Amino acid sequence: MRIGRESAYASEGLLALAAKPRGTVLLLRDIAGSRDVPRSFLAKIFQKLARSGIRWSDRCADANPCALHSCWKQARHRIVDELMERTTLADLAKGNNP
Repeated sequence: MRIGRESAYASEGLLALAAKPRGTVLLLRDIAGSRDVPRSFLAKIFQKLARSGIRWSDRCADANPCALHSCWKQARHRIVDELMERTTLADLAKGNNP
């Protein structure tokens, strides 16, 4: 799968943020520099993300869903369903965590 440059830079910027402890304040120039992303382009990307409803400071939850909440919830359910399907009581009794 190929993603566009803007999507790739958005991912890099968000990964830089995610790598830091919650509540850490980072300057845009530091985020851009740590991921080798043009600062002015990253600024425009982050502005688009903010305008589209990405919640920067709130935790996503059913009671407070972010813009991607339904996508992540569906993926999480598929992963849990698959895990439950392939895990047996024998696995758990042996201490084998899938």
